[in-house]
Amino acid sequence: IRRPPSSTLFPDTTLFRSMVLDRNGILTWRTNETHHDDYQVVISAYDGFDKDVQTFTINVNAKLTLTSSAPHLARVNKPYKYQVTSFQPGTQKQYTYSLPQAPEGMTVDEQGIIHWTPGPNQLDTNEFQVRVSDGITEDVQDGWVFVNSPPRIINAPMAAMTVMAGDTIQLGFSATDANSTSQQQWVISRGPLNMTVDSIGNVIWPTGYGNLDA
Repeated sequence: IRRPPSSTLFPDTTLFRSMVLDRNGILTWRTNETHHDDYQVVISAYDGFDKDVQTFTINVNAKLTLTSSAPHLARVNKPYKYQVTSFQPGTQKQYTYSLPQAPEGMTVDEQGIIHWTPGPNQLDTNEFQVRVSDGITEDVQDGWVFVNSPPRIINAPMAAMTVMAGDTIQLGFSATDANSTSQQQWVISRGPLNMTVDSIGNVIWPTGYGNLDA
């Protein structure tokens, strides 16, 4: 008696227990996060006497995720560099990097390093996008960097002056900053203990006989 044709899935291992081949020869496999890289599958059709075998490979491409965060501060006319990093389970693949959106002059090389030297006309917040792809899947990251221009003191008193002990010295300083959202903060880096400076750059120093000489 000739047996009816049948189909079997080979090999029957733990990896393929979620793979099902029905009587009509339809193969179903629900993958999960543990499946990645290439898997070889062997299908055989058997009629009770002879069989035919087909071998093929299924590539499961794992999710690709950008894991780095861009530095948010750059300085005008100074080199800015950002190493883009990503994670993908499985065998290391060859990745390509691109910038779908970027300020003028910003580039990304084959190693995923972003290079940029912002100019005086690129102050304040600059937005960009970086994309990484393995040829099948990709991830895109939105980033921003604030380009700062250092403040410059434009009005200052004489470098040296003579006053009488007991007098109160009041000096006014002013500065300019090319950034549109800058908030100036005045600090006395070095000076007498009782010398103060307010939020708009006015220095006040009530001198005494303990402050004689320079």
